[in-house]
Amino acid sequence: WPCFNAPIEDADALKAAGFDVINQGNNHTFDKGVKGVEATLKCWSDRGLPVTGVYAGDSDMHTMRIIEKNGIKVAFLGFVELSNSKVPDNSPYQMVFIQDKDKVQELIKEARAASDVVVVSVHWGTEDQETITPRQREMAQEMVDWGADIIFGTHPHVLQELSVLRRESDGALCPVAYSLGNFISAQHKKPQLIGGMLTVKAVRNNKNNTVKMDSMCFTPTVTHFVGDRANS
Repeated sequence: WPCFNAPIEDADALKAAGFDVINQGNNHTFDKGVKGVEATLKCWSDRGLPVTGVYAGDSDMHTMRIIEKNGIKVAFLGFVELSNSKVPDNSPYQMVFIQDKDKVQELIKEARAASDVVVVSVHWGTEDQETITPRQREMAQEMVDWGADIIFGTHPHVLQELSVLRRESDGALCPVAYSLGNFISAQHKKPQLIGGMLTVKAVRNNKNNTVKMDSMCFTPTVTHFVGDRANS
């Protein structure tokens, strides 16, 4: 411990719940080694769901995951701050660490050129801390300035600040949820049982053919256990 894995049934449940894109980049991605990553990506591929956050080589990394809805193209990227297990030097699978700012900037700009909206999932921050780190705050603004429109943060297991940052180049207002907490988990501390979902509405201006973030709504989620938590 901590070396985690999950049953295939979880993937079926997520798809049935309506998830369209899966971010697989986190500090446990390589817990089961290269074979674990390979099995994970095959699992999602078999279910027809695109995966971001871990990539099968450089070419795959530069292949944007784009979903088009109501004429708006949304690109999804996933970055991480740390990994519990060292990524093997000969691994065909790679994650993008936020410490590699040149790579992060490059991918965001590629996504920006290929889509109307760029959504970044980033696994960062300090576990069980409601206060964001200086690196989170600095990187959030940089990613927005590079072209990210929405940032969803994960890893701390508790809720953190929800902000709206302004992009310097075009004045766009970009929602940043530094941590959405736990969507569902078996953790037991009270702050770990409260998470949330952020819904962001994107609107196209047909006059100048631009898309902007028009509004957002935060919906809290609360984990409930039935009976003994360990057996729920």
